[in-house]
Amino acid sequence: YSDLNCSDSMRSAEYEAQLLKQYPNELRIVYKHRPLAMHPSAPIAAAIMEAVAMQAPDKVWDFHRAAFNPQTAMMAMFMGPQVYGQILHGMGLDLQRLQDDANGVEARRRVKEDLAEAESFGFHGTPSFVFDGEPIKGGGSPELMMETVTKELGR
Repeated sequence: YSDLNCSDSMRSAEYEAQLLKQYPNELRIVYKHRPLAMHPSAPIAAAIMEAVAMQAPDKVWDFHRAAFNPQTAMMAMFMGPQVYGQILHGMGLDLQRLQDDANGVEARRRVKEDLAEAESFGFHGTPSFVFDGEPIKGGGSPELMMETVTKELGR
């Protein structure tokens, strides 16, 4: 579970990329939203990511990588969600449909479902991880997530 405006979530994305390279056939990463109240743009960013998924599922990870670019993340903290417009403009998406979808019921429902699921696991911060259906205890440390996955898949 992640927050597109969270620096710890951004750092964990680097570990996730390493794990996917290490275990390309054994590991599948599913992104789930856990927008934090301290990041006012996070719910909007999550809805935008869901709108991208609704329009072009093959471009979701491109948006994810671009949103977690350190410069983009810093700009989002100060400028708000309009910074994502620069990313989306270059992705070849229907921007009006994207805006409609991001503001629509479905994108917000998906984000709310992820949030409720995170809370059902007892996750209150980001990043937080589930491996093989079980929450990884330890405060959402990317290092612990990497250690757990490496231990389990390296058997």
